[in-house]
Amino acid sequence: SGKHYASPQIANDRLLEFIAHAVTNTGTTWILYIALEPWVRRYTPNLLISWTRVFAGQLLDPRVGRDVLIGIGAGVGVALVNVGFNLLPLLTGNASGQPRATNLQMLLGASSAIGYILRLIPNNLQNGLFFAVAFGVGRAVTGRVWGGILAAAGLLTFFVVGQSDSSAVLFTLGFTVVFVALLLTSLFYGGLLSLVLAFFVNQILNNAP
Repeated sequence: SGKHYASPQIANDRLLEFIAHAVTNTGTTWILYIALEPWVRRYTPNLLISWTRVFAGQLLDPRVGRDVLIGIGAGVGVALVNVGFNLLPLLTGNASGQPRATNLQMLLGASSAIGYILRLIPNNLQNGLFFAVAFGVGRAVTGRVWGGILAAAGLLTFFVVGQSDSSAVLFTLGFTVVFVALLLTSLFYGGLLSLVLAFFVNQILNNAP
């Protein structure tokens, strides 16, 4: 059940806060998509095939099913690599990585867990669009697919290294390479739909008990 306040002022402030978050998420997602679509449709339109078919209601399309499986597989792979990144140092006598924490909302019942999972969608949608934009711009600037791959890989590498607090440089480098390779593979072979699903599945598994 929702939490209500006796003070109308507090309730109004909370409502405005919720609206502000919703508008910000929607606006950011829309801007990223508008920035992405012209570049991708001109240079690599195959990235949007399954994405467009989903929004056209073609959920049973074979291409959509294939790209969904690619995205889920990549997301599971990244989650497993993350677990390995924390456990592998123990095998070499080094200190283990940061323990994986469970989000407590996943333990408060089905409604709470589903609500939390639904709140992950905007963040992962924006992540997928952000890196797809980098791929599209790199592809357009260089005129080659490898240019898009380098642009997206560079951005992903910066993102992963910035999030890591491990002092084990070699382990961090190895994890980064595999992480970037899996996500770029999902983007290259499955398009935007696969990349968004890969981010989404990875985050769910990293927060689930």
